[in-house]
Amino acid sequence: MENHVLTAFLLTTLAGLATGIGSLLAFFARKTNRAFLSVALGFSAGVTM
Repeated sequence: MENHVLTAFLLTTLAGLATGIGSLLAFFARKTNRAFLSVALGFSAGVTM
């Protein structure tokens, strides 16, 4: 049982970190490149699903 809880916690943490990384990439882009913004936001939204 403890192993399942630890696995769920780690996967949730990884998903949260990936979402944060994707949104930070989109936030700190110097120019408003719509293609890059679409990919970064799509990545962060896809990870949360």
